[in-house]
Amino acid sequence: MLTKVKDDDLVMSLVDLALAHAPEARDAYIERACAGDLELLAEVRNYVRWEETMDRFLLDPFRVPLYPFARGELLADRFRMVRLVAEGGMGLVYEAWDERLRKRVAVKCAHPGFDTRLPPEVRHAREIAHPNVCKIFDIHTASTPQGSIEFFTMEFLEGPTLSDRLRRGPVAKREAKRIASQISAGLAEAHRHGIVHGDLKSNNIILVPQAETGGVRAVITDFGLARGLAQPSGAEGSQFESARPGGAPDYMAPELWRGEKATPASDVYALGVVFCELASGVRPSSPEALLKSHPATYRRWNAILRRCLNSDPAQRFQDAVEVEQELEPSSTVWPWILAAAALLAIVVGYITREVVQAPGLSYTLAMLPVESSPDLTALANTLSAQIGKQLAGIDGGNVARFKFVPADRIQRQAADKLGVTHFLRARLQKENGALVLRAALDRVRAGGPLPCVSILCAGTGGDRNWLIPYDERHTPVALAAIVISTLNLPPLAPAPMKPDARQHYEQGLLNMRLDTAKAVSLFEQAGAEDQDSALIPAALAEVHWAMFWNGGRRDMDELAEAKKWLRIAESRDPDVRAAHQVEGSLYYYAGLYGIAQKELERAAEVQPTSANPLIWLAKALEDNNQPDLAGEAFQKATEVEPGYYRTWENRASYYQKRSDYRQAATMMQQAASLAPEFEKPRLRSFVGAYCAEAGEFDASEQELRKAIAGAATVHARYLLGYTLMYRKQEQMALQEFEQAVQLAAKGSNTRNFSLPLTKIYLGIAYRRLGQDAKAKQAYSDGLQAARKELAINYQDGYVNAYLGYFYAALHQPEAAWEEIEKSRSAFRDHADVRWRAVLTYEELYRNTHDQRYRDRTLQVLMDAPSQQLADMNRWPDLADLQHDPQFIALLISRPVKEGDRVCKK
Repeated sequence: MLTKVKDDDLVMSLVDLALAHAPEARDAYIERACAGDLELLAEVRNYVRWEETMDRFLLDPFRVPLYPFARGELLADRFRMVRLVAEGGMGLVYEAWDERLRKRVAVKCAHPGFDTRLPPEVRHAREIAHPNVCKIFDIHTASTPQGSIEFFTMEFLEGPTLSDRLRRGPVAKREAKRIASQISAGLAEAHRHGIVHGDLKSNNIILVPQAETGGVRAVITDFGLARGLAQPSGAEGSQFESARPGGAPDYMAPELWRGEKATPASDVYALGVVFCELASGVRPSSPEALLKSHPATYRRWNAILRRCLNSDPAQRFQDAVEVEQELEPSSTVWPWILAAAALLAIVVGYITREVVQAPGLSYTLAMLPVESSPDLTALANTLSAQIGKQLAGIDGGNVARFKFVPADRIQRQAADKLGVTHFLRARLQKENGALVLRAALDRVRAGGPLPCVSILCAGTGGDRNWLIPYDERHTPVALAAIVISTLNLPPLAPAPMKPDARQHYEQGLLNMRLDTAKAVSLFEQAGAEDQDSALIPAALAEVHWAMFWNGGRRDMDELAEAKKWLRIAESRDPDVRAAHQVEGSLYYYAGLYGIAQKELERAAEVQPTSANPLIWLAKALEDNNQPDLAGEAFQKATEVEPGYYRTWENRASYYQKRSDYRQAATMMQQAASLAPEFEKPRLRSFVGAYCAEAGEFDASEQELRKAIAGAATVHARYLLGYTLMYRKQEQMALQEFEQAVQLAAKGSNTRNFSLPLTKIYLGIAYRRLGQDAKAKQAYSDGLQAARKELAINYQDGYVNAYLGYFYAALHQPEAAWEEIEKSRSAFRDHADVRWRAVLTYEELYRNTHDQRYRDRTLQVLMDAPSQQLADMNRWPDLADLQHDPQFIALLISRPVKEGDRVCKK
């Protein structure tokens, strides 16, 4: 039996809890908690002193995701930042261009404040050189407003994760075998170097397409929990600490749940889970449920899976090297790939017979007493009791097992093993003459902190936490909602609304999509009748956001109103319906797509009958270069609300960006048929644009002129000019473009209108008419407009495509090349970006006659769908390209399939 001092879980839990107290109160807490155990007291006190000295190096600090590097920024006079491609709890990964070696690389850094977490990963993982392990190159340092940040460069990988691939359906047997062999080989190489990955899962495996073979290269990434193995006593070399337990719950070996250290054998367990996913498409995380779903007999047991998933680490393969040897071509153990259902039965039958099995999600929350100054002690004590009552009522439902441990019980039982996974700390204080509560939810053990990303968050870096205006009616509920939302538990039931307020609130909901001004009036009336409900201010935030986003001029006053009401709603209940949707939309608008995605996923959970969270989630995924997942979210939105026109409108736009113009036109026609009358002209104008891209110009022009007759919007004028360009009617197109720009300048509705895009085609029309000076002016004006748009959202890769064309037209080839390459890196499969890239390269070719630009055009078009190739073959300004033999051959090789005409006159 472990002594208390040797019980690492107890010691580190007490260290965490002590550090949650104010510095002057820590010693007293430690003495109470250790209950006379002098050896334990000395051990905990030493850790706390060391922790204070090392500025919280030992434990994970409380941080919020910040973005230290901007698009286009040059790091270390060498690495040009292109875009943020991924983020985790502690780290950020960017795509960058190495200007010295002229190649794409990935740059990884910590969220500001986490720089102490990266060196172990680099120190150990960069020792590995293997095609199935992401290669780490070197470590660098950059100066940022947050201070000096270490980053490292590594191999840039393009391709879906294994998790993404499995979502699309089963993996073919032969492909599954190849992938499994490659993963085993990569992990075996890590183990040969004495490195435990610690977080192996299908989401950390990238499948890089191999053009020469038609297959994929499976690459293990993110040694985020990697540690070197402790050398045997007397062995040469440095002794690294073994990996601390961590990783995704479904992949964690049983011994990790018992608090034991990670070893190569625990990596082997995770490898077995990945094998199950490859073979069956199902992750064996719920044995009982799988047993019911797959009542197969236990025939065809497989030695590899039995050993990988054995609950006793001593009975497993001791490392991936042994697994790799079993998977040699001469081995006869591959029948597991042939029978996924039998495999599931094997895994289920085996795991359910074990004494210890990995549980599902389980949270034990400890609440510390609310701290305060002496004059607020009585109020703080009352608040502690009220918050505790709310926390005790949290139900994890089917999501997780949840247990609450109140503050007094923690102090009574501190000498026992606590089992606490999270603790809530709060301080009541006066700021600017008002009472506020600062709160933070911290994770006790390894696995990262729980960041605060709400509009109520205040501070920077490690000092960023919840700042809630104190209100005795709302604050306890708000604290409980913070815990529920952060841990993704089932939401609280909203408090009952007063009858009169309920009536006006429901009427407001009915009008939100038809008459926003009337909806605002009804919600405000409801708010006056019930000043406690969080639903009402959340609805006001949503409608003001809609007025901002869908309004013709992007009125910043509406944006301010949305934020104001969002603050009020979240101060009452941060997990209230609509709040996450508005929060996520705000992050999307700012270009913080990763945070937006998390907020919108929660929004979809708490609003399962609304399509709006799914629409915004899909937009965030699409702009974060995850088109497949975006398509799934758009489709689900139409399934949730098939009668809501915006679901079809956004899905049509998605198909247009994938160059499926016929499908886009069909879906936009469906949107127009469902839309209220005031929206029909705008949607019909999109139908006209998609018809033009499909080559049906008569129908296109007819649709657009009808739309203009219904509502002569700026955007419809632009689209008509665009269609006339196809018909080589540049003078008429010029008139439409000029009218669109003039209407925009006069304050007309500019919804869906892009000034930089209009300036591109305005300049082309002037040039084709021989008016070079006016063309140059249009390009210069467009360049300035694009720069303004990029200043609002530096992550907007579409704008880089505009910049690329303007620089090309203004005879600045190096800048043009740089900007268009940035855009293509951010949106490789985006039809509009591909179109803009072709226009840019061809403009450079027209101006310089440098063959490398034409070659780049043809290279870009290798991925173009047939409908887009046909569209480019109709665009008059690409006449020279249309006569290129390689383009002709490409066009012939991808004919457009004949189908019914979707655009009828």
